[in-house]
Amino acid sequence: MSSEHKSDALLVATRDTTAYVRVVGRGSFSISTSLKRFCNGAMEKGCARFVLDMIKCESMDSTFMGVLAGIALRLKKSGSGGMVMINTSQRTDALLRILGLNQLIDSSQAGVATKLAVASQDAMSEVEKLDNGTEPSRRETAQTMLEAHEDLIEISTDNLPKFKDVITYLKEDLEEQDDLERGSN
Repeated sequence: MSSEHKSDALLVATRDTTAYVRVVGRGSFSISTSLKRFCNGAMEKGCARFVLDMIKCESMDSTFMGVLAGIALRLKKSGSGGMVMINTSQRTDALLRILGLNQLIDSSQAGVATKLAVASQDAMSEVEKLDNGTEPSRRETAQTMLEAHEDLIEISTDNLPKFKDVITYLKEDLEEQDDLERGSN
């Protein structure tokens, strides 16, 4: 679990009950814990709609997409709000379909003018780089990765064969970390 790629970032803004996130660079495991922390905090403050602007996003890995799935599932279970991606590429839309996230996240490709795209542009003028202050621990990153992949399986059982080995590895890694922690106490 290497450190964050220097150009990968999350730019965020909130307005009323909507949180805006612009993904810059790669949406990967290295910024997934920060995304999860931000979204959980925003939900606690009453945000029920999340708009992700993907215009500067180069790619997404399964952990990042699983974190999005977990947030979207939580919003769906609450019965209010939802998640939308704007300025997506054909590749991003294909990834959403392949993993089943298109069931939970509405998307519109770059160049499609929507009310959300216009509101996002306005909100993003007040954007700030997300800085949670502390780097996530190895344990927190592994826990985020595990939950993300479990959420991908929850939204589509077709994802089980794709991620069962990853889940097994992450569970074993967390158990080893627990054993080491118990041994040092």
